[in-house]
Amino acid sequence: MSLSHSIFRGLGLVSISFLIHSSALGKTPLAPLQLVWSDNGKSPAICVGKPEWFVGVVPESVDLAVRPTASIEHAGETAAATLLHLDRKSRLCLFESNDLSAAITPVPLSGKEKVIPGAKLHCPTGGGSCASTITGKEWSYRGINFHSPLLHLRLADANKHCEAGTPLINSKGELEGIVTTYKTTSKNEVFAIPASRICKMIKEFKLHRKSGPVWIGLLFHAESSSPEVMKVKEDSPSSAAGIEPGDVVLGVNNQEVDNLNDLVEIIQSLPAEEAATFRLLRDVTEKTVSLTPQFATAGPPENE
Repeated sequence: MSLSHSIFRGLGLVSISFLIHSSALGKTPLAPLQLVWSDNGKSPAICVGKPEWFVGVVPESVDLAVRPTASIEHAGETAAATLLHLDRKSRLCLFESNDLSAAITPVPLSGKEKVIPGAKLHCPTGGGSCASTITGKEWSYRGINFHSPLLHLRLADANKHCEAGTPLINSKGELEGIVTTYKTTSKNEVFAIPASRICKMIKEFKLHRKSGPVWIGLLFHAESSSPEVMKVKEDSPSSAAGIEPGDVVLGVNNQEVDNLNDLVEIIQSLPAEEAATFRLLRDVTEKTVSLTPQFATAGPPENE
């Protein structure tokens, strides 16, 4: 969907492993984690949030018409796993398994708020690794619109393909993203779900045992790139926070907002029921308010 359509439809209304033993870039883990699907296909996974939680991407070969099932494979051991969450749009999934004998350390999530084009990432694989470089974030690519922005990367070796679910690790040993199922016509390009989206899912599941879109109750001018509030819904988190039509959003949680694209992405990544600080421009005066997003109730459930 186009940004203008998604904004006019209502921003915030229906809104918007690998086992890492070292933080050193380029160090390949000795025992990769794999999700083993019901069709016996395998895809990479990564431990995030808790030692028993594993995040991956459901391969396209797995039919989402029924609830997908998988087990966890690690160091030659296969353990039963339970699906906690599935985002059907991105195919991002969260599994839980308490049956692995070896303790697994969760990989930290990237704390960077802004993507830096040119930054190098490491894609560990079972038999080696390949380097990738961030070119930026995309809301759409060659006529295909994404429901949320994806990291766009180029691989150093065009003969090595990062399969869906492959974790992308930065120089600090942090998870920067997970490769999606979306494929391009170019051999050396991949797209990835940013760490901010994974962080939202993990935070929400720790607190609420569910994850999904949030509602804040703001509408913005669809034909403007400026994040100026057009309408505030009654009885919404934004109304309770005191946001008014005409306010311009300058920042959220110490992240600068340069345009409407930035704001949409930030709001999509806000965890539900966790207070966020909005910095506003009202007339010629700056104002700060606290806003607590709520889980969206409109539309089909995102958590399964």
